[in-house]
Amino acid sequence: MLFGRNKINTEKELVTRCKKHDKKALEQLYKDYGALLKGVSYRYVLDKTTAEDIVHEGYIKIFGSIQFFEYNGEGSLKAWMTRIIINLSIDYLKIKNK
Repeated sequence: MLFGRNKINTEKELVTRCKKHDKKALEQLYKDYGALLKGVSYRYVLDKTTAEDIVHEGYIKIFGSIQFFEYNGEGSLKAWMTRIIINLSIDYLKIKNK
């Protein structure tokens, strides 16, 4: 996690800097939400390694589409990223069960 004056303190500022492809902001986004998103995925797929793979794929989607994200107040970024991970987890389960 980033410390001191390099730490981005608000979700809105984090989104703004991520949209500008600020490497420190992207790194902080990954570190701040990684464990949470892995936990979300794990609740669906019940396999640690698969959950990690889904989160990795999710971050690729998140980083690739962050410029389209519209900030709607505190918590909207977390909700948006969680929805991406849930959708990827469900997609994985659909493929696995076919």
